[in-house]
Amino acid sequence: MSSLDLHDLPKAFLISTKLSDDELHWLHQITSETGLPLTVDVEQAEWFLAKFQSSRRALHELRCRNIFLDAVEQTSLLECTSREPSSAKQEHLSSLETSSTTDSNLSTKACDSAARDELSSLDLETFGTRTLLSELQSSSITCVVHVDWLQNSIQSNKCLPLWPHVITFGRFNDTVKSRPGRSPPAEPIDPDQPIVSTTEAGFLHADAGILERAKEVLSQASADNEPKSFRLLGTRQQPRPPRRALGQQGAVSRPSALTRVSTSEFDAAAEAVPQVLPKWVEQGKIYSCERATPLVCANQEFVDLLGKIRLCRELTEDEVGVRAYSSSMAAVAAFDRPLTSISEVLKLPGCNLKIAQLFREWKSTGRIRAAEDIEKDETLKVINDFHEIWGVGVKTARSFFDLGWRDRDDVVEFGWETLKPNQQVGVKYFDEFQSPVSRSEIESIAEIIVNHARRVRDNGVQHCLVGGYRRGKELCHDVDIILSHPDLAQTSGLILDVVDSLSTEGWVTHTLMLSTRSSDRDQQPHPLRGNFTRGSFSDTLDKALVVWQDIHFSGEKNTNIHRRVDIIISPWPFAGCAVLGWSGGTTYERDLRRFAKTKHGWRFDSSGIRDRSTGTVIALDPSAETMEQSERLVLEKLGLPYLEPSQRCAH
Repeated sequence: MSSLDLHDLPKAFLISTKLSDDELHWLHQITSETGLPLTVDVEQAEWFLAKFQSSRRALHELRCRNIFLDAVEQTSLLECTSREPSSAKQEHLSSLETSSTTDSNLSTKACDSAARDELSSLDLETFGTRTLLSELQSSSITCVVHVDWLQNSIQSNKCLPLWPHVITFGRFNDTVKSRPGRSPPAEPIDPDQPIVSTTEAGFLHADAGILERAKEVLSQASADNEPKSFRLLGTRQQPRPPRRALGQQGAVSRPSALTRVSTSEFDAAAEAVPQVLPKWVEQGKIYSCERATPLVCANQEFVDLLGKIRLCRELTEDEVGVRAYSSSMAAVAAFDRPLTSISEVLKLPGCNLKIAQLFREWKSTGRIRAAEDIEKDETLKVINDFHEIWGVGVKTARSFFDLGWRDRDDVVEFGWETLKPNQQVGVKYFDEFQSPVSRSEIESIAEIIVNHARRVRDNGVQHCLVGGYRRGKELCHDVDIILSHPDLAQTSGLILDVVDSLSTEGWVTHTLMLSTRSSDRDQQPHPLRGNFTRGSFSDTLDKALVVWQDIHFSGEKNTNIHRRVDIIISPWPFAGCAVLGWSGGTTYERDLRRFAKTKHGWRFDSSGIRDRSTGTVIALDPSAETMEQSERLVLEKLGLPYLEPSQRCAH
């Protein structure tokens, strides 16, 4: 038993995410022995313990529990903790003043100033745990600390400083409301209760606190529920409606529905786990590039509802939430038969108690209230409409909303001159770009592009249609085609000649983006300069994103619909990487890069593969005669199974 005494520390909340049952057992035992105050009510906690490396993940987990923090940098933190000295600081000030009395010319006021200046420059490591937590509490600041601090303190048999183990600092922000559709996840297990398995924890949480939840719903029902005022889209009503904070709920403010459950339901669910699960579940295949995911899955309705919640996370720039829901959706989509119980859901990688609760709600009611509320949120509707304009990202869409714009008419009337040229094209042809492209039309466009490529080079040019077409979609939103040539010299600068030839003949009406990055670096894989910057598109091949229009028409004016076409050029030695990088769904491609990094220490992108430690290019088998054969050799090099493109639909 440890003799360490931590009973006088402020109340802490243990974030159980990523902690195994054994780790929870140990932590609850240690906190009981040391007297560290733990609370199961997250709103009563003064600081937090967690097992994360990323501050963004820590802030995301707290947001999931309706605790919103504004990140505080170390410089700002020192200013906050130095503004009004506490007793511990005052003691330090006194010591500084005493050591300064030898200088008779230094006045008391000057001594105070010098002492405060020195204190403000102190490193946070000089603060002991109790002092630091006390100072943070007085400034309405909290911290998330890695559980390693507790383990190291036990080993040292003394309370070690928190600073080396702090994941993030943050100031409580009580003015921020919950995002649409978000509800806090299951509370961590009470240290006084026996630890149960993850599945049992889901059952216990679902049945616990029903009366408390009912009381909360009744109290919310009596709250002010006035609908927000919004100008009808397309009108010119003045003045413009007052802005609301992004992510606040619009006209929808109903409390979440309580799902009717019983203990017998849990008993039945516990027995509903099938004897034989899909092999990839039993083998623990966590990457979507290791398992087949069809275009339409056995649980498509549930996946579509999760997709609506993920879209909300995307529009509110919750990157961690987007990745979490993407992983959950990919696992559910790969399950080869209808899910029947929350026990099955909890066995899928990336599916936690939150996903299991959403599944239970959908299974019992045929709906998910969170997804419905998101669909009705007027703010998200407007931002999503802006986001669907080609060339307009989430940040730009939000800025349009903040300017008071509510539809594309507003963009044209009030901000046309501020738009970039490609954004103006996106607005002008918005409706046409939204019109789907059939497979036959895609094939005819590809034939024309290949003919022009062979015209400016020779008949050795090969092509591969990728994107949604290769995954088997009957209707796509654009055309993605990769061109290559066995002679490396033939692909250098090819994109310029192809686009020029197509533009001269009238097929290409606008060039939205043109890149020759691959030719500029002698067609070698992208050099290793760490990871790609966050939010960047991990593709550095020569390519042109163009607007296409059929030149054959009758009458005085060409009224043929405009299409979006992406033309990509790949050097032959790395054509397999290009085809592989442009054929899978978004989550498949993300997991492909994660797999290469985790399993081999490589960085994979559509331009090639490099060793992350040395930066050397990973040699690929040059024996392939087609780009599709080259793709198979790349997968073999990575140690991944070859899946038909129609089985790579993890989005």
